[in-house]
Amino acid sequence: MVFLKANRSGGRVSWYLAHSYLEDGHIRTRYLRTLGALTEGQVVQYRRWLSLLEEGPSAVAQATVAFQKAKPYDQRRHGVPALTHALFDKLGIYRLLLESFAGAKDKQFRAKLVETMVANRLDDPRSKLSLWEDWYAHTSLPFLLNLPATAWDEDDLYETLDVLWSRKDRIERRLWEAWTRSRMKGTPVVMKDLTSTYTEGSGAAQDLWMHGYSRDRRPDRRQVNWSLVVTPEGLPVALEVYPGNTKDGTTVAGTIDRLRTVFGLQGAVFVGDRGMLTEKNLTLLHEGGYHYVVAETLWHEKDALAQAIAKGRTVGRASRVAKKKHLGESWCEVIGKDGRRHIAVFSMMKEAEEKATLEAKLRKGKELEKWARAGLQRGDWSEKNHHELVRSLTRKLVDEDAETLFDVAWEPDSIGTVFVRTNEERRDWEETKAGWWMLTTDTEMPGDDVIDLYQSLAVVEHAFRELKSPLKTRPVFHWKDERVCAHLFLCVLSYWLTRWIELESRSKGSKLTAEGVLERLRRVSLDELGIPGMSARWWAVKELTPEERGIAEGLGVASLVADLPKGLA
Repeated sequence: MVFLKANRSGGRVSWYLAHSYLEDGHIRTRYLRTLGALTEGQVVQYRRWLSLLEEGPSAVAQATVAFQKAKPYDQRRHGVPALTHALFDKLGIYRLLLESFAGAKDKQFRAKLVETMVANRLDDPRSKLSLWEDWYAHTSLPFLLNLPATAWDEDDLYETLDVLWSRKDRIERRLWEAWTRSRMKGTPVVMKDLTSTYTEGSGAAQDLWMHGYSRDRRPDRRQVNWSLVVTPEGLPVALEVYPGNTKDGTTVAGTIDRLRTVFGLQGAVFVGDRGMLTEKNLTLLHEGGYHYVVAETLWHEKDALAQAIAKGRTVGRASRVAKKKHLGESWCEVIGKDGRRHIAVFSMMKEAEEKATLEAKLRKGKELEKWARAGLQRGDWSEKNHHELVRSLTRKLVDEDAETLFDVAWEPDSIGTVFVRTNEERRDWEETKAGWWMLTTDTEMPGDDVIDLYQSLAVVEHAFRELKSPLKTRPVFHWKDERVCAHLFLCVLSYWLTRWIELESRSKGSKLTAEGVLERLRRVSLDELGIPGMSARWWAVKELTPEERGIAEGLGVASLVADLPKGLA
């Protein structure tokens, strides 16, 4: 006999389709299908349908065929929301948020909305209004969080962003203490780089939104600058936000102060790019108990570069420097005038590329000179408007990144009247430094290790790419400073989770990136099914493929992704 069976647990009633049969003189029961929570009317419907089935074993076959013909009447995004929910629980992020939100009104509600916004960033990044109107109700989150879509609106999201930003230091510190620091072996290493994000809004407040050097190549837009401090594995430690015209070198002092006071990091190796290298910053790092590995600007260390070139010439052109190869490059140590230790690195491939670029710029300068003189012959330019010609030539050289290689001169007493003269000193310098780059450090690490450490700074660039593309930090449509900062912080929290996913997956032998993991789990849906001709419905998670189940098992969340949400079971 096929019948409907109830299972009562913790005040909940779940229904199952069961089959009762006789075996060896004993009545056995096996479950055919989970139907979850049903209304009284649905229970009546199922029982009426079951009474129409034939008696005996054929009833099981009929029921099985009927359910195989079931079709989805509602389909919700489940894989990534369920993964996010499972990891918020597994990693203690939900509890961490509750602790950080101490003193805030409705802190459990706020923590659930933070989880909602993180899940949206990972699944299908939207504006806050679109998240509320179009995305949330079409996911399994209302069941996972026990938070109906009608219980809140986009204003609650904005208010939650305000709470999130006001508790930023607490959250970053707790993440650092609970997870990030424990993954670092030996002397802590922190890496910092700075980027920018532009706005499409016209009403942005002036405190943060400024014109400055645009890493997004949008000089026509006002921007906000922000930096990340990450571990060598790429796990974010700290986010800092600055006005859009802030220079890299002015941000180091605040970073060191926060690492010491907020995170209790009294000593570490600080790795940064050349924009952060100033005498003041190196002094601050030293006084703060920090060592450093920082890229050096060759223009500032011409003497050190001359030493490196001389060392290379003593052993011949092929090897260039009297040290072992490093990733296809060679290097040597030199000491600067101020006594600082430098690692000078040479690459033949880099030399060829930079010299080819130099030749292309030199050709472009001559082409622009021909263009200007052709305009003179046509009468486009004269003594009266020659200043416009000079400005135009200068702009074109800037566009070609060649303005330092040429001087534009107007000489009405000379034949041709306009000249684009090569700056010989600058050209000689570009040829001299081709193929070279340099680091400075106060550590005692071997040169190869110093180079390895600096090249791992690429993890910050990777973070910026992930944050700007899949997680869509840009463009920003918020106008208020605190909302802009909170938006960036929300994206960084989301990136922390994706980075953990990738590191954990790789530790289990997977070659998938975090985006690869998310892409596969986006296929997993929560379906409301029904048998044609019946109004009764039941919920089921789409069966995971072996690959999808393997991903979930590798992350330790298989049951939470594959099973029905508790509110439906």
